[in-house]
Amino acid sequence: MKIYYFSPFDILRPRTNQISDTHLCEGFAENGCDVELIAPYVYRKDNVKKHRILEYYGVRTAYKIKILKTFFRETTPDSIKLSITCLYGFGVIIRLLLSNVLHLGDVVVMSRNANLLLMPVFLKKMLRLQNGPKVICWVHEVVPKKSHSWVYRNADGVVGTNSAIVEDLLEKLHLPSNNLAVSMNPIAESQIQHVMAKAAARKVLNLNCSKPLIVYTGKLFIKQKEAEYILEAARQCPNFKFLLTGGKPNVIEYYKNWCAERNIHNVIFTGFLNNYTEVRYYQFAADVLVSYYSAQEHDVRYNLPNKICEYMLTRNPIVTCSFPAVKDTLNAANAIFVEPENPASLVQGIRMAVENKEEATRIAEQAFQDVKEMTFKKRTKLLLDFFQTLNFNSENLRRISKRAENRSPVVTGQF
Repeated sequence: MKIYYFSPFDILRPRTNQISDTHLCEGFAENGCDVELIAPYVYRKDNVKKHRILEYYGVRTAYKIKILKTFFRETTPDSIKLSITCLYGFGVIIRLLLSNVLHLGDVVVMSRNANLLLMPVFLKKMLRLQNGPKVICWVHEVVPKKSHSWVYRNADGVVGTNSAIVEDLLEKLHLPSNNLAVSMNPIAESQIQHVMAKAAARKVLNLNCSKPLIVYTGKLFIKQKEAEYILEAARQCPNFKFLLTGGKPNVIEYYKNWCAERNIHNVIFTGFLNNYTEVRYYQFAADVLVSYYSAQEHDVRYNLPNKICEYMLTRNPIVTCSFPAVKDTLNAANAIFVEPENPASLVQGIRMAVENKEEATRIAEQAFQDVKEMTFKKRTKLLLDFFQTLNFNSENLRRISKRAENRSPVVTGQF
């Protein structure tokens, strides 16, 4: 099977969304697919060299990467980037149709951005291509726009990162359940093969810490509520050391001043890590890992952070909130749940993870056992099986969707 994955993001600088795009493609490649990742170019002085992209993302099974020759810079508005990328994508779609004209049934066109699928869905309908290519939308949140709804209804299949997304597509758009699947946000197979001890990780980082180390890895930006909650927890736990990765120099300066104004002196900021593979050392070096995203910055029904499965791999206890998006992955047996938007509850959860070592160890070990089944290789194998079951007639799919309101929902975690 040939997989053409259209990323809306430039991949020359590793960040959260780009990480999941590159590893999804690796999962398909590990299952024997011919994969091509297509992404726009954005000029930056610190871009990763094209020949080192896979290395920086920790990808072990190689596949093709096509960087569209766009004129974008970091300051180019996202709306312009998306519009131009769609136009560039039209040429790519025509190329792939012509180059695979004799075996379109074995071709999959996939993207996390519904707008990038408008053209392949439209061309497929206009040319009456009943048997392919298969157009798949990978949904990370249900966007209430007409263009997105049209793609959800007319694509051959829709894959949500969690069951909450699938449930809403069933309830709100009445899509047929047999055209829906769940991918989760897994880890790469190679990450399971390179588990490391806490002491080894700290040695690599030259990190000497006598206090319990509480680690957050992920995005860091100015006035981020999640960061403020974690730093407030640091203020209330002066006997613990807190470490946060991410953040450009101006962001780090902002938070250092923020901490100084509040007399917080037990925090380490690493700044942005250009090489994504370095993040794992901080995760393994931790005593406790925190994910405490806020409803003020995310749709907590849909947002499933990439780092959750990465955290589970470390055998370190995870402190987080029990939002709908994480329920395919986390439960009371493998994580410590705390109340959202409540620093006092966050502090209580962190203290429990540090002070109740026996329970924290049990929870962390369960998370480690659970995550072994949550790899991109295994999840994409299920997705490939799912693709084979799809009815590729979009018109028929749309008629079915109108009658699907009373269908039972997909079981949580299925596919």
